[in-house]
Amino acid sequence: MRKKRKLASYFVWSIIASITAVILAMNLIYRITATIVTNEQYIGYANSEEGRIVLVSVVIGYNVLMLGIFITVFIVLVNRKVKYIKYISSEVKKIEKSGFGQVMEVRGKDELSELSEGINTMSVKLKEKVDQEKQIEKAKNELITNVSHDLRTPLTSIIGYVSLLKQNEFKDKEKFEEYISVIERRLHGLNLMINELFEYTKLNASEIKLNITTIDIIAVLQHLVYEYTIIYEKNGLQLEAQLDLDHCLIEADLEKIVRVFQNLLDNAKKYAVEASVIKLHAYKNEGALAITLMNKTKELRAEEIDTIFERFYKGDMARTETNSSGLGLSIVKRIVELHQGDITATMKEDQICFLLQLPLTRS
Repeated sequence: MRKKRKLASYFVWSIIASITAVILAMNLIYRITATIVTNEQYIGYANSEEGRIVLVSVVIGYNVLMLGIFITVFIVLVNRKVKYIKYISSEVKKIEKSGFGQVMEVRGKDELSELSEGINTMSVKLKEKVDQEKQIEKAKNELITNVSHDLRTPLTSIIGYVSLLKQNEFKDKEKFEEYISVIERRLHGLNLMINELFEYTKLNASEIKLNITTIDIIAVLQHLVYEYTIIYEKNGLQLEAQLDLDHCLIEADLEKIVRVFQNLLDNAKKYAVEASVIKLHAYKNEGALAITLMNKTKELRAEEIDTIFERFYKGDMARTETNSSGLGLSIVKRIVELHQGDITATMKEDQICFLLQLPLTRS
């Protein structure tokens, strides 16, 4: 179906209306003339030399009058559109001067209104793009600053202990072993931070591809529950798991989904109150697999809950842990988003609850 050219139709009708006005004017002048001058008087006067000169002048004036009527009516009819074109032009100049994000009034339902809507859409989208680029630039600068800060602390510590080792000259074996142990721990933390930073960077690359397969997520959870029950018990914690399903198939990248649960369970272990219970619950929720993980914590305040998935967020212990990059939950959120899922965190009193939802495999 061909799109109607409403603006062209408007100008055609304006021309028709102008011609109609000319015809009406001609008819009116003819009637007025007919009441004043009879045919005999007209013929007699037209046959004289003077009359012919006057009639030629009258005809020229008449044609000029008709042309004037046509132009006047046409300008009156199209003036509204002309004014709107001028308005669009002025608004575009304002956008150019003041920046993207501004919108103009849309009038009517023709090509000019479509042009206005297109300019508005372009202005808003370009504003969003500019803002996004600013956020990316800000995030990049924050990333560099935070990486520099987090790497500097363990490096300074390593340099310090290496200096002490040189001073000691390996005379005190006990001190030597203590210093080496600290250096090893700091290097392990550095390695962890660098690996997580590399993983986070890869996950945020535009060309990231997932190795999607059909997996039984309940079987994966059962294996992780068994593994972390032992780990938690060594740390004086208890893991209570409630899996409402025997089997549950989802389309996912197994390695990355396992990474999500490992990061969440490690985060719970790190910040849970000593000798407390960590609860995991898996169930179906409106066509999705829902998994909640709850634990008591004293490291997080309710007002901080909105920033918990941000890069380098590490609670109150932010810059004292050399084995934490602060990217764990950011990695979790990114992987979940890549799987078209959703994860949120809520805080009630001293209890933090993560709710993870993943789409089920369509049967």
